[in-house]
Amino acid sequence: MKSPDGEVDAVLRKSDGGATTSVSYNLFILPKGTSSKELPLEHSQLIADKVEDLRITWIENKILQIDCKSARIFRFLNFWQSKEIQDYKYIVEIRISPNCHL
Repeated sequence: MKSPDGEVDAVLRKSDGGATTSVSYNLFILPKGTSSKELPLEHSQLIADKVEDLRITWIENKILQIDCKSARIFRFLNFWQSKEIQDYKYIVEIRISPNCHL
């Protein structure tokens, strides 16, 4: 999902671990046009499973909102920046809605 200013993409990658595990979600923020296929999980802003009704929305330039009914969150970083975009000066704030419960 492209940011309103077109500088970055929010990419949600879904992984299915098989019948005995739940589906996990990984959120990546990337410079526009970059692929997330080869990125390791350490580069994700969010790692979660047991997620119900996940929605990701750009509130405005540089602010990304994560909404859900429930989730088990293993990793969450509330900002993103890259040398590739304005030498780390372009910062994306990432928010999780308070309505997202365990």
